[in-house]
Amino acid sequence: MKLASGLVHAANVVLVLFTVGAAALHCDNGAVGVEACRQIENKRCEIIANCPNVAIQDDADISRCQLFYRDQCLFGIADATAEPDEIAIETCLEALNQAADCRPADNISACASPPAVASGVDPATATGCELITFPERLAGCGFLAPAPEETTTSDATGAAGGSAAGGSAAGGSAAGGSAAG
Repeated sequence: MKLASGLVHAANVVLVLFTVGAAALHCDNGAVGVEACRQIENKRCEIIANCPNVAIQDDADISRCQLFYRDQCLFGIADATAEPDEIAIETCLEALNQAADCRPADNISACASPPAVASGVDPATATGCELITFPERLAGCGFLAPAPEETTTSDATGAAGGSAAGGSAAGGSAAGGSAAG
């Protein structure tokens, strides 16, 4: 009797362990850059206060913003195929700090120590707040920029179709302006 009871208990333990193990395997959503996203979003929540049209004004707002992005960043960085390394993350955070230092200036070209901007961004019109809102526009945060769509051949003559992707930089990052605004 004890042997049968012991076998049933062992079978139940194995079944529970198998179920938990199988569930754990299915919890990975394949997100890339979760921690990088969290670090960047935490910084953005801290530094975007005092920008126009932003609801973050005090420590409670900052905490709510950071809590929101802790979970949003579980989706990782959009279009990322590889985890950004610590150097890339630190470079982006420093660029964000430089953009924050430029908030009072009319544009970053009028700033004493402006951050480098991505190709196509005009320093004479870009503001510190804009660069905090759209970090993919900072050269140091280039890994947040969406990957361009691949072009395809649309006919036998070799004409190319497709276009460059637009939109927000990070799946968990609100580069589209809603992060801290």
